[in-house]
Amino acid sequence: MARRAWRGPREVLTDPNLDRTVVWSTRSSLRRSGHRPDLMLHALPGLLAVEVELQRKSASRMVGIASMYQAWISEGDIAGVLYVLRLRGYETRWPRLRARGGRGDPPRPWAVD
Repeated sequence: MARRAWRGPREVLTDPNLDRTVVWSTRSSLRRSGHRPDLMLHALPGLLAVEVELQRKSASRMVGIASMYQAWISEGDIAGVLYVLRLRGYETRWPRLRARGGRGDPPRPWAVD
């Protein structure tokens, strides 16, 4: 039986193995929240988490999410993360976010009209 390439939002929500924890700091406290990818994709490099960012998140929360994915990749459960960004401004924020997180390869953005 062939594997399906995409796992949609309903499948992601019902899979307990995809529920992770994100930790980030605010001015006054350390925050913790559950987080799941929006979609999952079986591709040539392996299983990819897909994040579709429709709303801008704080830089500290984005660093927390990136750290969560870095740990997930290090554990060997996923091969990487694919970000789909619609909002302007992220293309200049990614290098700064990476510098704050200090890990991983630099992002390789593709512009899509």
